[in-house]
Amino acid sequence: GSPFQSSPFCQGGLGGNGGGQQQKFMALGSGVIIDADKGYVVTNNHVVDNATVIKVQLSDGRKFDAKMVGKDPRSDIALIQIQNPKNLTAIKMADSDALRVGDYTVAIGNPFGLGETVTSG
Repeated sequence: GSPFQSSPFCQGGLGGNGGGQQQKFMALGSGVIIDADKGYVVTNNHVVDNATVIKVQLSDGRKFDAKMVGKDPRSDIALIQIQNPKNLTAIKMADSDALRVGDYTVAIGNPFGLGETVTSG
């Protein structure tokens, strides 16, 4: 599948409901595979921050466990790693030295799990 269509999501427990019980939550977000062999995925930090379990579901329906590798809350970026990656496709990185102010850009995502969206500017 397209590397733009991978949709990382996580489940975990935070806080309580006043009765001393932990509440589960699920956060949905999108990400992009940047290294197919190592299983590295870049996503938003707010999607996986404080997660106890991280799962990645690709557009072809395959699901993988993942773990946090690093995060930067200030820029809201996180790097996660798919465990036992198989047959992944990574995005092709452009030459950042060739970019100029005013170049056309595209952002592809899966906000709220509603399906793939494209924003350009």
